[in-house]
Amino acid sequence: MTTRRVRSVEELSNGQSRARAGSVLSSARAAKSRAQARAAARIGSATHALDRERVLHTVVLLMAVSGSVAACSDNTNEPPPQEWPAIRSISPFNAAAGSSDLTITVTGAGFLGTGPISSQVVWHTIDTTADLTTTVVDSAQLTAVVPAALLFDTVVAQVHVETRDRVEGILLRKSNEVAFAVVPAPPHLVELDSISPTSAVAGSPDLTLILAGSGFRGKPHNRSTVEWSTKNSVTELATTFVDSTRITAIVPAALLRDTVVAHVYLLTGDSMGDLPLDHSNILEFTVTPASPD
Repeated sequence: MTTRRVRSVEELSNGQSRARAGSVLSSARAAKSRAQARAAARIGSATHALDRERVLHTVVLLMAVSGSVAACSDNTNEPPPQEWPAIRSISPFNAAAGSSDLTITVTGAGFLGTGPISSQVVWHTIDTTADLTTTVVDSAQLTAVVPAALLFDTVVAQVHVETRDRVEGILLRKSNEVAFAVVPAPPHLVELDSISPTSAVAGSPDLTLILAGSGFRGKPHNRSTVEWSTKNSVTELATTFVDSTRITAIVPAALLRDTVVAHVYLLTGDSMGDLPLDHSNILEFTVTPASPD
């Protein structure tokens, strides 16, 4: 009986000991798990901070590289973008057919005149496109010379400005177009009735031309001169005043070398004065082909 009690007490004591040991072990395991979780959290935070630092470093590096590229781009020799040229007006905007060389003023914006990139005034019709001799006054004004050959007949031309790279030979910009009208000549103070002869064979020597009409002038500051005009040139002929109805002029052999139809007319007035010269009506002179030998 006593022995059983002793055993029961021992068994109870052993059971309690094992229970306490199990409880301690569970507590230890729970503490270890919490420590591992805290360590994992710290590692995750550290990893996240490291990743963030790497991202920031990469962004800074890319920004630095982009800045270097931009700096290199800024230091290249590429020209800056050019402003588009624009015409607001041209003056004068018309002329009489048969007029002599005429200077027009082009007003607008975006004109260039220094360096290889510059502005050019262009004359355009259905039959002809021609660069006019252009002078740049400033970024808002150009002047250009319309040669007499372009004012030969009545026509409506379109005038525009081109911005060109003279070195590369390319067109960069083109302005709007403005019309210029070559109109019929007004009534004349000087009338040309006839010329004699009216033709010559190509290759002829110097030829004396006799002109008849009215209103001819022979004074030093009010004189009539005979003009010979083709599509390629205008030439003042050596003129001799006879009287108010008769003039003679010499057509040099150089003008009779090739076949052509020339316009013959008179300019009357003071060529050194401020007033425009009176322009007579036009008569034609034909240089015909030479007969075959």
